[in-house]
Amino acid sequence: MDPIPSDTSSLDAELTALRAEISTLRLRRSLLRTTLLSWPALHTELTASLQLPGASQALTAITAQTETNTANIHRACTGLTLFRVQDPDPNAVDGGEVVGIRIEGFDTGSGRFSVPWFVFLVGQDGEGVRVLRHTLPESVPLAGLEQKYLRRKGGGDLEGFARGVRRECVSLVKRGEMVGVLREWVGTGGGEFGVEGVEGCDEAAREVEVRFEGGDVKRLRLGVDGGIEAVTIPEVVPYKPVRGGRRKISRPVARRYE
Repeated sequence: MDPIPSDTSSLDAELTALRAEISTLRLRRSLLRTTLLSWPALHTELTASLQLPGASQALTAITAQTETNTANIHRACTGLTLFRVQDPDPNAVDGGEVVGIRIEGFDTGSGRFSVPWFVFLVGQDGEGVRVLRHTLPESVPLAGLEQKYLRRKGGGDLEGFARGVRRECVSLVKRGEMVGVLREWVGTGGGEFGVEGVEGCDEAAREVEVRFEGGDVKRLRLGVDGGIEAVTIPEVVPYKPVRGGRRKISRPVARRYE
């Protein structure tokens, strides 16, 4: 038996290199398999040659790959995916069966999908489902959507709930996109109009504050599609005298222009 070398650093390096090569080969095999099974001509050839050994098994694999491709296309186009997961906790509610909702919003400015949000639902003693956990921002009115769609008498509307959550998330992305567009406009030419900066008033970006030179501030109200719905212009209106002889000089109010 060959003696074990005292210095094992070279062996560790070789093992690391082998593991990396194996991982690369597995990834390449998976890619080639997906590409081959997605090739339309292969399905046609196998359908015409069912007598060949393994043809039926290959057609089964092609059918499964086609379903996967279709699901991926739907996910990429809609940004809304429902799936099932199993809670490993033996004491989990409803036997650990959890329904997950994945929501993505597409940012046309960056040309990318946003970081996905998740909502997990569990059964509620045979009376529909309820929200277990979620990763949504606080600006999404999840409690109201849950009450509207999932707490209905006679059963909840899961599809309506998912669409409602997605609508709010997409609206959030669109409003954030509009804030980015306005900031870019300020940086490239807004100074000609005396605009110094643009900031969202809250996380939901339902209102945008526009600061002008001289301290003037205007607010834009953004709609669900990110468009500007209204402009709010603060004014100074004097108070009337109050009992006791004290008088406040002025107070800000808002005039709204649709």
